[in-house]
Amino acid sequence: MKTECQVNLFFANQFMQVTLYLDINEPIEQQLKAIYGDKIDDFTWKETTPYTEFSTNQLFSMFNKSQDYKRKGQMKIELRGRGFFE
Repeated sequence: MKTECQVNLFFANQFMQVTLYLDINEPIEQQLKAIYGDKIDDFTWKETTPYTEFSTNQLFSMFNKSQDYKRKGQMKIELRGRGFFE
């Protein structure tokens, strides 16, 4: 399953930040090489979720009301990043 990721690409003397949908279960380096070839020297990436823009109270409310386990899992990951569910 592909998820939205923020990727920082480093070229010879350049830096570029892009948003890509990557399969985090597959090697990220292979996916980037398929897109950009051997042009990139290095990269960093992080997964972004659609729930980062909500306040913690709003996110807990949505988490409690949701019946979709996939969305609840994504919300729980965001809440865990904020220090809950440890």
